[in-house]
Amino acid sequence: MNEENPITDMAYDLMICRQALSGEVGIFEAAKTILSGHSSEDPWDKDIPDTEVLGDLVDAVEREIPQGAARQFWNPEALAQRDKLQPQIEERYREKALRAFQAIIDFWQPWVDSNPQKKKRFLFLG
Repeated sequence: MNEENPITDMAYDLMICRQALSGEVGIFEAAKTILSGHSSEDPWDKDIPDTEVLGDLVDAVEREIPQGAARQFWNPEALAQRDKLQPQIEERYREKALRAFQAIIDFWQPWVDSNPQKKKRFLFLG
């Protein structure tokens, strides 16, 4: 989390959660985006139920589907087969991930709303 302005980061995370809940952003992309903004020493989610599923989802997709630069080393046909796994993996985690996104909103929104220094950041994924 940005120690200089944690409100901005949480407002950003809340926006990503809402986009995931509305279907504007896929649950894998949303989970990865939120988790990438926090370190393992950052206890931002320790009091929020069900958020560990977001890490499980990201781990499951990244374990089965090549990401980033690694994709260039894969046979295109094999890569296409692997890519077909992502919707199946996401479906296994969807219900729990959506509950986690809502739990994050429910937990952090009052804190963000109560801070007069709140700044908005916008993200357009996809």
